[in-house]
Amino acid sequence: MRAFQALSRAFTPFYQSDSVVLPFIRDRLVATAAKIFPAPQVLAAMVAGTIVDPFGPIGLTEADWRSIPSCVGGPSGQ
Repeated sequence: MRAFQALSRAFTPFYQSDSVVLPFIRDRLVATAAKIFPAPQVLAAMVAGTIVDPFGPIGLTEADWRSIPSCVGGPSGQ
C-alpha cells in the first residue's frame, strides 16, 4: 500500500495538474523512457501487479484461479 501511495503522490501532478509544462514533460519523458530496457518489462509488471504483492500487507491471499474449472465452451471446460 505504501508503494502505491508513494507512486500516486509522485505521479498525480503529472496527470491532474492545470500546468502546461508537467503534461509536456510527462509525454516526452515517459514515452522515451518506456522504450529503454528494462522499462517495458517493469511497466508491464507494475500494471499487472506483480512487482508488489497488493494482498499480503492487508492479510489476503489471491485465489488460485487455475484450480477453478472453466465454463468456457460448455460443461467440460473445453
